[in-house]
Amino acid sequence: VQTRVVVLQDASFCHLEGMTIAGGYFNGGGVSFYGSGVYIDNAYEAEIASCMVTSNHIFGGNNTFAWGAGIVAYDSTVEMRDCVIQTNRIYLTGGAFTGVGYGAGLYIDSGRWRICRSVILRNQNYVANLSGSMGAGIYINNGSLAISNSLVCQNNCLATSPTGDGLYIGINARATAVNCTIADNPGHGVYLQAGSPAMVISNSIVWGNTAD
Repeated sequence: VQTRVVVLQDASFCHLEGMTIAGGYFNGGGVSFYGSGVYIDNAYEAEIASCMVTSNHIFGGNNTFAWGAGIVAYDSTVEMRDCVIQTNRIYLTGGAFTGVGYGAGLYIDSGRWRICRSVILRNQNYVANLSGSMGAGIYINNGSLAISNSLVCQNNCLATSPTGDGLYIGINARATAVNCTIADNPGHGVYLQAGSPAMVISNSIVWGNTAD
């Protein structure tokens, strides 16, 4: 079962504003799912403004791999401002190897993202058994992320080996946070994968994250 809400692909200067993007839904086993709410691929100078991305879900069983229930983006340059990404969920259950969940709220692979005056709240990765759950709020793999004047709060990775509940910074990714609050994420507020460049955090609050 697949229901994706918005697709931006091979496009330039596209603009989303004032939208509620909700109800994206993928469900299955032994497959890979990408972006049930918003799927972005090879978009140049896209803008997302004053939008809410909420209640998008990916469910799976054995051998399911899930990226970005709220938003997934590949090889794109995006500016997001005055937005809320909240209560998006990856939920994978199964047998000996359930799968892996990456970035329930937002998953970025390559490209450049700027996020300002936005809220990343209560997004959840649940992965059963001995599998991986990474970056419930934001996961970036390659590319760059600059986030400012924003809140990353109460995002949760639920798994045997959860990593990076608030933000997960993968290898070859570069990230900065300015005037942000990263708080009350039950595991890591920020997790840097071994070998990734140092993240620059300035004039920000990192507080109440269990693993920090």
